[in-house]
Amino acid sequence: MNEGKTFFDLPQAQSVPAGSRYAVEMGDGSGTKSVTHEDVVKAVGGDLPLGDTKDLETIAKDNFVNAINEIKRRTDSASGGAAIRVLTTDPALYGRVVSVTDGKTTLTGSMSYTGECMITGILINGNLTVSASTEEGATAETTVTVTNYATYSAELDTRGEYNRIDVKTAETGLYGRTVTVSNGTDSATGTIGNDGTAKIRFSFSGAITVTVSDGTNTASASLNVSGESVGVYSVDLQLYHLTVTTADKKLNGKMVTMVCGSHSRTGTFAGGVAAITFDSNFMGECLIGASDGSRTGTVKIHPVPSMYAYSVTMTLAVVYSALIDFSKSAPDKMITYADDAEGMEHSFASWRDMPIFKDMRPCVLKNGEVLYYLNPDNYTQKADRTAADITTLGNDVMLEIPYRVGYSIEWVNAGKNLLKVSVTNEPDNAAFKYDAFSLDSYNDCDRIYIGVYKGHCSGNKAYSSSGKAVTVSQTIDTFRTWCRARGAGYQQRTYGSLKLMQCLFIISHGTLNSQAAVGTGYVKSSHSAGVNTGGTNAYGFDSEVIRTSAPSYMTDQEHQVKCLGLEDFWGNYWEFIDGLTSDANRNVMTCDIAKNFVTNGTGYKNNGNGGVTANIANYMKLPQGGSDAGFTARDVSGSDSTYFTDYAILYASCLAVFGGAWNYALSAGAFRLNVNDAFSLSVVPVGCRLMFMHKEEPKETEEEAA
Repeated sequence: MNEGKTFFDLPQAQSVPAGSRYAVEMGDGSGTKSVTHEDVVKAVGGDLPLGDTKDLETIAKDNFVNAINEIKRRTDSASGGAAIRVLTTDPALYGRVVSVTDGKTTLTGSMSYTGECMITGILINGNLTVSASTEEGATAETTVTVTNYATYSAELDTRGEYNRIDVKTAETGLYGRTVTVSNGTDSATGTIGNDGTAKIRFSFSGAITVTVSDGTNTASASLNVSGESVGVYSVDLQLYHLTVTTADKKLNGKMVTMVCGSHSRTGTFAGGVAAITFDSNFMGECLIGASDGSRTGTVKIHPVPSMYAYSVTMTLAVVYSALIDFSKSAPDKMITYADDAEGMEHSFASWRDMPIFKDMRPCVLKNGEVLYYLNPDNYTQKADRTAADITTLGNDVMLEIPYRVGYSIEWVNAGKNLLKVSVTNEPDNAAFKYDAFSLDSYNDCDRIYIGVYKGHCSGNKAYSSSGKAVTVSQTIDTFRTWCRARGAGYQQRTYGSLKLMQCLFIISHGTLNSQAAVGTGYVKSSHSAGVNTGGTNAYGFDSEVIRTSAPSYMTDQEHQVKCLGLEDFWGNYWEFIDGLTSDANRNVMTCDIAKNFVTNGTGYKNNGNGGVTANIANYMKLPQGGSDAGFTARDVSGSDSTYFTDYAILYASCLAVFGGAWNYALSAGAFRLNVNDAFSLSVVPVGCRLMFMHKEEPKETEEEAA
């Protein structure tokens, strides 16, 4: 009893035995009521850490503190509470956060890459929600009812009715970028992590495209997804890489550009190396170019979808020049080399392995395609020394010039006594002429083929075939028609290709006397007819083989000559030259584009006559010069041992024939150009030479592709 004392005057109890009662001010406003000790333990136990408090309600305890301590003891003995072992076979949840919550308190763990997460120390009673979400936001959850200190199990899986694509890439430039999965109508996205992977869920099917862009290039992959069942797919996204190397120190710090149609990419040389990353817009022929400010270098590659790494070597274009000094008359003393030719020897042997010359190769061409290349020392053999078929009509034996080569023939001074002849492998330089590569428009061909032999015609078509009689006694119109009858790109020998070969001769031989440098050819004055094609097959590329084994052949005028890969460069039979005529005033008329050739020169460019006011015919001293008029005659006061050493003619209103025939002796040669025959000329000594001009294929535009 309280003996009339107030609540606060009562002594403080040191223990609370079972059966005790409490006076409690009720929280619901119902006043003060009596509550048993057991009811207090029960009420308080519900808010304590989990555990079964039922026995605390019925088993007598010395005091309330001991009841609480009992709960703590049980908690400690259960290693910190209950545990939930969360399992998954869903790779999208690997590495993701797993949560356990009752809505108020949340515990978390991380799903391992073996699909397991153990969350311990759970001190919450009742129904607990276990959940995890994928990177894309898909959530899986389940409920676990926790009643005691035990280990519970749960399984999570976000897949349900969804497909998933596992994306991987080694392209660091794509890390952090958004990946899109689409069938053209529906799409889903994800982000590539710093480990180069992304997992994307989607619910659609069909032809699926997976794309990601680094801001410039787009990597993509395609796959078909069935709508009948869900599945997990994988793609490896890659971009394409080009490594450009150069030994030219002038290119360090310079930009290199890769172009395919309307698309371009760039890189910069550092330490002789430049790297360019590109995408599927660059499938097909690509041109890679760089410049040091004065010279350019170009190279081509042809990427294909299945090959991702490419490498090329960049070399700056060369410019070989020869200065011809007409204050001198000895043909082997008139030439001084300049530009990239400076320091070279005046002999073809020193030039054979130089750019341009090393790339000129004999081959067998059929329907505009190379069947195989030939042994340059012996044209009866393929490059691998096995037998070649060079006699079947249609297997044309041709000299390949595999890329654009420009030439220039320009007077250096006003007095026109110093002529500069140059060639370059730069494909498009405004200072050079490219009419040799002009079929339907200027400079539209990427390579050309010149017939090794004079033309043999059969079935109203012209061929370049060994062991055949040279076809003659036809007009230039007829030969033009028969050459073109072989198909698109086939032409009769053009003046542009002749000027190019004349320039290449001057550069590579360092003299104007072609017969002395290479051989006189089949030109003896006592000859009454020409000989069949193929006599020089085993002579070498520039008659170097026969010059060593049978040197008399080069001077006896009884044997054909091969110069720069072409049999009968001069001698044996004349050949018509298309694209060159003269008008009534002896103006030199030229045409750059092969499709526009006409016999009488209508519509041709007028290059003037160089002061020639009457018909001229004798050994040439001075040419007209200029890259258009070229080596047509202007002054013919030379001889067979001075200046050009070749006879030349310029008459009014005539067409052109070149080279000299079987009995022209020392008047024939690399500069024997006669512009003195009627447009209707059809005689026995004059034949033709076949050409093929390979036109660069136009690139398909994106609009055309669509």
